Amino acid sequence: MITLEALEEDPHPILARLLADEPVVRVGSMDLWFVTRWGDVEFVCHHPELFTANTTPSWLRSVLGETMLTLDGEAHDRQYRAMKPPFAASTAGSTVRDDLPQLFDGLIDGFVDRGRAELITDYAEPLANLALLIALGLRTVGWQDMARWCRGLCIGISNFENDPDKAKLADEARVELAAALDDELADPSGGLAQFAAAGLERDEIVNNVRLMISGGINEPRDGVGLVVYELLCSSTTGDWVLVADMEVPPSPSVGCWVRRQCADPWPEGPTVRSDLVARRRSHARRREPRPSGGLRHVPP
Repeated sequence: MITLEALEEDPHPILARLLADEPVVRVGSMDLWFVTRWGDVEFVCHHPELFTANTTPSWLRSVLGETMLTLDGEAHDRQYRAMKPPFAASTAGSTVRDDLPQLFDGLIDGFVDRGRAELITDYAEPLANLALLIALGLRTVGWQDMARWCRGLCIGISNFENDPDKAKLADEARVELAAALDDELADPSGGLAQFAAAGLERDEIVNNVRLMISGGINEPRDGVGLVVYELLCSSTTGDWVLVADMEVPPSPSVGCWVRRQCADPWPEGPTVRSDLVARRRSHARRREPRPSGGLRHVPP
């Protein structure tokens, strides 16, 4: 039996079994169908006339509001175009060139004299949050608050079993974040003004920034942590060594798209009814957890 707890604990054995034996399977505890093979996932996501993003119930919509991920066609494309510039290579070059190196140096300077740091909480997590703050142009939001809101939103988005305690945490994050974004929007020279200039209304901006925060922190945080961890493990400089009190996430990221079947894709054959969850998991080689830890400086 597939449960949300089992997927959160370790999705890889479940995915391997589904890919081999049941590429489309109904998960009763969530009242959803899982579609796991890459070609099937592409088919679902590329045919909105058959599988729409307008699902009911929608965890995304209930937590974030209406965003580009709950829309199809031109309605989706309009919001996507408006939100894209801060994250496009052609327009984000100055941020990467000028701002990120200062973030790297500032965070390292904050712990280098201690001679010890926790790689995720002292470096990767604040870096991911601060970089997103810069990209979005948020001036009055602290990275710790944004990290907390991100956790609350992600809890709500993944609340497939309708846990009321998780729903409460998500709602608190949703409301607090909206209030902070309204303060930012009150400044016509602030970073969010770019989205208004692109034609988005207040709710569209707030909801899509919620989306950016819920999906734009965890993967960069884990990616930075894993890359730096690997560099330190392979380093021959002798300046830093790892000690065993840090957890490095062992699993690659999991992407999830929720779709509702709105037409029969196989009019002359069997059909899959109910909502569909299309899950794509990285096919990168799974790394076994290693004993690892914070960073301890070893003088040359």
